[in-house]
Formats: sequence, structure tokens, C-alpha cells
Amino acid sequence: MESINEKMALLNKYGAQQYNLKEKLQNTAIQLSMLKEKYDEAKIDADERIPNFFMVNEAKAAEKKSYPIRSLIVIMAAVCTFVFSLLALLVNEKINLIKSSSKQ
Repeated sequence: MESINEKMALLNKYGAQQYNLKEKLQNTAIQLSMLKEKYDEAKIDADERIPNFFMVNEAKAAEKKSYPIRSLIVIMAAVCTFVFSLLALLVNEKINLIKSSSKQ
């Protein structure tokens, strides 16, 4: 019984410290592996020969010329004009109502 009590006393004294050190060791190992991966990537990037220019795609003439859709532009302009006119009429009516109520 005394040996068990002694072991329990040791665990109480050093158990939390041992657990803390174990967690720190695991975190450090994870960080080390991440840093090694980043180092390897940086080394590959540094050793790689980069060309002076990048050709994305060759330029080609379009098969069919593209134009803006005129009907869509006209319809949108007409709708915007109509909405703006309605707002102007509503504001004008409100102003007239306020003027007429203030005269009385």
C-alpha cells in the first residue's frame, strides 16, 4: 500500500508537469513538420528557373464580331426613365400637399 501511495504522491507532484511537457513536445513536432514543408517549398521555388515571359494564349481573331445588345440598352433606359418620372411626380405631389396644408 505504501508503494502505491508513494507512486500516487509522485504522480500528484509531477503528473501535470509531465502532461504539459508532452503537449509542448507534440505541438513543437507539428510546428517543425510544417516549417520543414514550407522550407522545402521555398527551396524548390528558389531553385526553379523562372522564364522571362509568360504566354497565356495565342491571340486569335474572333470568329464573329460582338456588339452590345441595343434592345437591352433601350429597354433599360426606358424603364429607368419611367421610374425616375414616377419618383419626380411623387415628390412634386408631396411638395404641393405640404404647401397647401401650410397655407390653411
